[in-house]
Amino acid sequence: MKRMSPKERVMATLNGETPDRVPVFDMSIMVLSKLGGYQWKDVRHDAALSTALALDYDKKVNPDFLMGCMELGGMFLDLGIEYSAPDDNYCNVKGAYYVEPEDIDSKALPDISSSKECPLLWSTLIGKSADLYKKYQGDAMLGGTCWGPFTTAGFLRGVETFLMDIITEPDIAKKVMAKGTEYFDSIGREIMSQGSDFFNIADPTSSGDLISGETYEEYCVPALHRTAKVWRDDFKRPVFLHICGNTEVLSEQIAGTGLDAFSADHAVNLGAMKDKLAGRITLMGNVDPVKVMWMGKKEDILRESKKCIDAAKEGGKYMLCTGCEIPRDTSLENIKALFEAADKYGRN
Repeated sequence: MKRMSPKERVMATLNGETPDRVPVFDMSIMVLSKLGGYQWKDVRHDAALSTALALDYDKKVNPDFLMGCMELGGMFLDLGIEYSAPDDNYCNVKGAYYVEPEDIDSKALPDISSSKECPLLWSTLIGKSADLYKKYQGDAMLGGTCWGPFTTAGFLRGVETFLMDIITEPDIAKKVMAKGTEYFDSIGREIMSQGSDFFNIADPTSSGDLISGETYEEYCVPALHRTAKVWRDDFKRPVFLHICGNTEVLSEQIAGTGLDAFSADHAVNLGAMKDKLAGRITLMGNVDPVKVMWMGKKEDILRESKKCIDAAKEGGKYMLCTGCEIPRDTSLENIKALFEAADKYGRN
């Protein structure tokens, strides 16, 4: 089979066709700054530097996907919520926007299409996407990302409070979920409108370690199913989902979202998850990002990647992926090993 471009490879996989090799979704975001010799504080609000680091990474790795130095916490920095900004790590949102239940109705969400109204959101997230899409000349799949609807709702209300609302005040929880979904949708649509080839929804708070399948069905599936339909109709681009932790217990619900691909945490049994999804959604996963990608050696990455490929490649609709974002201090050699494994063990 002739060698495909990254876009051809990815779209063939999503469509259930046979690619030249399994695609690799490496989830490289913060590591781009470290590989370029910068701390995260240097790139947090700098779209031009984010793009320069992404372009340099593209030359060194030739990845299938490229996203840039996205600061997802930037979604909340314009809301007046207390947060910290470590020199070499993501923002830590400490407060909540909807402190009291009545805040849900009285406190409006900003117009994110206005960079003047949301300057920090634009400098940390949307503007970086726009700059990368404008300057990139390669053939990798360019992506956008933001927190998913459930996680966004948790940040707006405070995660612990939101989870308690689900149990004790479900009417309040549903109102918060509606607001979180609205805010997530507006940000995601703005990023996609800048010109992305795909979108990755990061929704870690919706993990099966935190909520039941019934709760996921009630709160998450409707929001994601609508996203899958409306975004696909409006943008005609694939939408992915990543959830941390235990997601085997959510397999039926995840398959029912109508999204194009799902990224499984490294703790998930990949073969079992592939069987449960039964080709209804492309599966991505799930090399351990810490123990293997960051702390391991090249031979460890080759071995563990082969295990993932062997467990999930049969029947197609599979992409090799790390179980979560590649850690900041991971070496370039280890990242390249992930692609070497796909080339060595993932060919058709």
